[in-house]
Formats: sequence, C-alpha cells, structure tokens
Amino acid sequence: MATTSHETAETRPSLAAAAPPSIDWKLALLFAVITFGIFQIALGIWQSRWARKVESDSRATLYYIGALVGAVLYGVLSVDPQTAAVGALLYLASVVLAQCANFSLKGSVESYVHGTPAQTTLSGLATFFIGPLYIQYQLNQIEKSHKLRVAWA
Repeated sequence: MATTSHETAETRPSLAAAAPPSIDWKLALLFAVITFGIFQIALGIWQSRWARKVESDSRATLYYIGALVGAVLYGVLSVDPQTAAVGALLYLASVVLAQCANFSLKGSVESYVHGTPAQTTLSGLATFFIGPLYIQYQLNQIEKSHKLRVAWA
C-alpha cells in the first residue's frame, strides 16, 4: 500500500493491529492434501479477509469468491455434454481469478511489511504455483521475525 499525501506511516495498520492468520503452513499443507485442495481455497479466503484490513482496496476476497463460484459451476455444467464446453471456460476463468487473488494477496503482504525491518519481496513463481500455502509460510516468517524483535526490544 503506497503512502499518499493524506496517509502517513502512522495511519497504516500496525503489525499488531492487523495480525495475519496464524496457522502453521505445514498444518495448512496437510489439511489441503486431506481435503483435496478445499482447505487451500478456504485459507486463501481467510487470508484475503486479513488483506482487506491491511489494504482497504484489496480485491482478493472478490477474486477468490469468483473463482469458487466458477469452479462450482464447472462441476455442475460438466455433467451434461451439451454444457461441458461452457463449464470448461468457467473453470479456466476460475483459475485466472484464483491467480489474480493470489497476486493480490502477495501485494498486500508486501505492503504489510513495507517500511518495517521485516521488509521482503515474495516470489512470483511460488505465488503462482502454491499461492495461499506460500503466502502463509511468508506470513509465519514475518510474525516470527516481529515477535523476535519485540522480545529483544
């Protein structure tokens, strides 16, 4: 989130005020495997709700909901051979929306740590392939770094 003329570093949410989701990424991976990826979608929506607190103009939740609706419609439409092509297009659109949500989350995480000692740039490749799991790993690292700095202060 860029600092504008009416917004200063003091008006941005602090690390404590906008605490990110705190689930261990390994546990999130286990749940994603057990639920065949459904938990990964839920984790992305959970993270996107947090991103909205960090950046009020974040659209990650909207993108994830659109991706979820598209995937459900794909499942419904792919049963009938006459509508299978439309279902496939909806599935493709849902994949694109999910990637838009992943990169929106990436931007929110980067703006969350901008100007702090934990400042980092997230990998676009990891964001593309493992999205919410990679973002959760980074959020855990940021929180661990923040807790260490607070403990040493």
